[in-house]
Amino acid sequence: MRMTILKRSLRIALPALLLAGGCKGDDEMATETASTADTAAPSTGDPTESTDTDTGGGGDGGGGGTGTTGEQPTTGADPTAPTTGEPVPCDTSEGCTGMGGSEVASTTLPFFRGEVCISDKLRTGDPLAITVSTCVHPCLKTDGYSFKWVYRCTDGVCEAGLVFYHPNVTGSMCPADVFGAFDPAGCTFTKPAALAIKLPDTMGDASLLMPFLTNDDAAAIDGGESDNDAVWARVDSHVQAAERRLPINFAAENPAPPAACTAGEPGCTCRKIGVP
Repeated sequence: MRMTILKRSLRIALPALLLAGGCKGDDEMATETASTADTAAPSTGDPTESTDTDTGGGGDGGGGGTGTTGEQPTTGADPTAPTTGEPVPCDTSEGCTGMGGSEVASTTLPFFRGEVCISDKLRTGDPLAITVSTCVHPCLKTDGYSFKWVYRCTDGVCEAGLVFYHPNVTGSMCPADVFGAFDPAGCTFTKPAALAIKLPDTMGDASLLMPFLTNDDAAAIDGGESDNDAVWARVDSHVQAAERRLPINFAAENPAPPAACTAGEPGCTCRKIGVP
């Protein structure tokens, strides 16, 4: 069932969304969604960001919530300038999220490549801090991001999956591999998005998966096909590279984790996915 969208507006310097949810037992649902404005880091000045959020409650079976955002269009690099050299063929679904073209109408861009930082040492009850920055081809223009997290335990092994994507992406004069494995030297990284997830208190050591998904997968999830089982079915339909799974250690003796994660922050581990 699609959650009712509640709209509220505020201006903040950096987005920080704290989500609460919980579950017990194997394969029970714990999901959240949210969205906020997002831009590639500008060369001068700081963008004003606008975010509206509604966080859902927890309890057995998990909670849910949705958020919306006002537009914050951005202009990336000159799309007429060469950015990636010779295109890399998109010949498998795991190698490319979809064939591009010169003009890209409004589409949903999943987290295909980029950098993720997490607070990977937690005590039971501590929120998991996550920062995500997506590698985007400079011919594309993003005006926000959305995310949804899901959770499951199978044979005592627990994992959270973070579906992170950019809705309403447009582009002009793009190469065929615009959604795929273009030369990483051509990446434009979006401004880091700071998130926090409250994982179920019952879990032991676990992992966070930043799954590979196609444009169609992300669009379907954004469009409402977003219950726990449906999301995991889409995730499991693709080969997930080992680098996309980040371990999380839970121990009573762990120090208090940072409220937000950035490169070099004590208590945070950062990993590049699909980029050197």
